[in-house]
Amino acid sequence: MSTASIPRISILCPTRDRPQFVKQLITTAIETSEKPSLLEFIFYMDNDDTSYDLLFEQLEIIFEDFFEENPRCKIVKVIGDRIILSETWNKCWEVATADIMMHCGDDIRFRTQNWDKIICDKFDEFPDKIVFAYGYDGFFHNKDFGTHGFIHRNWTNVLGYFVPPYFCSDYNDTWLNDIAKIIGRHFYVDIYTEHIHPATGKYHYDKTHRERLDRAKKENPLAIYNATAQERSDCAKKLQDFINNFSDEDK
Repeated sequence: MSTASIPRISILCPTRDRPQFVKQLITTAIETSEKPSLLEFIFYMDNDDTSYDLLFEQLEIIFEDFFEENPRCKIVKVIGDRIILSETWNKCWEVATADIMMHCGDDIRFRTQNWDKIICDKFDEFPDKIVFAYGYDGFFHNKDFGTHGFIHRNWTNVLGYFVPPYFCSDYNDTWLNDIAKIIGRHFYVDIYTEHIHPATGKYHYDKTHRERLDRAKKENPLAIYNATAQERSDCAKKLQDFINNFSDEDK
């Protein structure tokens, strides 16, 4: 595969019972992208969820002209058992082909023109590509925390996963933020990836949200996060070693 044919950003996104959200996510990403032909959308969907049966037929109709003109833009479905949330992102990562990957949710809407160029430009500042880059989501107003950020394949290859396989709800983003801060590679960039979350008053607590909250009560992801502090330190050291040992020959 030539470099020109490889997607430059893979948007990794677990989703359940929200076909309209998926449609809006894809639409806003494509409409605001500088190079939409180089986007790759990867969705993890549970095999007991039939709500998407008509969605992808609709998308083919809606974007018929676009996909004819941009055949390299891909929408990939990963269908499997209902598994822990962290692992759904990892399943998407396993089939992703772009070097830059987004930790995305189906309730994200892209609002900044040429957001993909802005992200790629940030990674291009660092030859080793070990960066956690994120935009404003309309929720965390201090802009010091990235809920839906981007990392490079170099990062995931060093650690062996996209996100740690522990969390049924929340804390995947906290993990990425905290490690990036330890190694000094935590960067806000000027894009707006709007989070359509109930806490912002932009949506309601639907069944998917309620099930997420129920899982969190039962499994206590905060306790798991606190118990894995040493692993985060180890991850940060691995990434720092990669940065320190990186040379132009590794590009």
